Amino acid sequence: EFAYSIRFAARAPGLTFSSGITRVALPLGTRQPLPLSLNQVALSGDVAFRLKGAPKGITMKINQVKQGTREIDNYLLCDSSTKPGVYTIQVEAVSKANAKVTALASTRPLIDRRPVGRGPHGEPFELREDQRRLPPTLTERIAVVVLPTSPFDFELASPLVTLPRYQTAKVNVKTTRIAGFESPIRFVARGGELDQNNLRKPRVRLHIGEATVGNPTTTGTLESYVNTLTQRQRVILTGTTVYQGRELSLTRTFDIDIVVAFRPGPAQKKVSVAAGSSVRVAVRPNRLAPFDGPVMLSLGQVKGLELPGTVVVPEGAKEVEVEVKAAAGLKPGTYKVSLSGIARVERFQESAGGETLEVEVTSAK
Repeated sequence: EFAYSIRFAARAPGLTFSSGITRVALPLGTRQPLPLSLNQVALSGDVAFRLKGAPKGITMKINQVKQGTREIDNYLLCDSSTKPGVYTIQVEAVSKANAKVTALASTRPLIDRRPVGRGPHGEPFELREDQRRLPPTLTERIAVVVLPTSPFDFELASPLVTLPRYQTAKVNVKTTRIAGFESPIRFVARGGELDQNNLRKPRVRLHIGEATVGNPTTTGTLESYVNTLTQRQRVILTGTTVYQGRELSLTRTFDIDIVVAFRPGPAQKKVSVAAGSSVRVAVRPNRLAPFDGPVMLSLGQVKGLELPGTVVVPEGAKEVEVEVKAAAGLKPGTYKVSLSGIARVERFQESAGGETLEVEVTSAK
């Protein structure tokens, strides 16, 4: 015979906290990304961040987040008062509701990662982690090397770029330089759909030229390829140059929102019509540039309302009008008509749901 017992206990409040970097080079007078991930367990309220072991002059851009925030695009900032050198810092999260609940950002400081396989073109497609890890006591620390002032800096025109799937979108980058610095600055984008995954080519690519003295603002083109996933993701953009015989890089982040190139909807979300009468309604494909092709819109059928099942919005046209007729005996009330669309975007057929048209039917006059 066996005896069993079930015990119930309240979950202890806590924080799960991690850093997306383990090391960073931080020039004086600029900033570098510090991506953080946070999860609150049985805990409510805002969460504050603080640096431990940081020298004078190194601070964080974001020092507090609201309850429920999980991904934080933070930055480490360094002013001119910091002495160049190597430092070790920690990032601590503290619950505002209970100061006793804290957590240090965990890191994974690998000593080495070696590719163990090669693709047909020589690219590494599988990585093996060496087991020579740093001691567990060091997995909550970030190595920071403070460098002399950078000869350049750059900023993105927008923190969010919307990319229609199978289309293109522009990314504007503005650079600044110190007097006398004339080397070109090249850019590389990484993250999410821009990365090569095993033997699969990147599904999104950024084509961008170098920034020069004569061209301080450069415009890149994000291009979406086959099987691109519709999602919002973080992109890491690194600018690299050569200064006084050494290579120097700065990194900035922005988000791209990959969406279907159109989203159907009515020009007016709600229209009114008397029973036995009709009303004309404009419906739109709501295309995203540069897509401008024809879109076939489908209108959901509602008993008592007479309206076309499909209508085509020609290439270049912003909208078309359809007639909605209410039956004479239709009961007064609000009826919802769904909209969806189908179009050929480049070589691919795309479909998208849309907004709902509300038809308010009143008594016959």
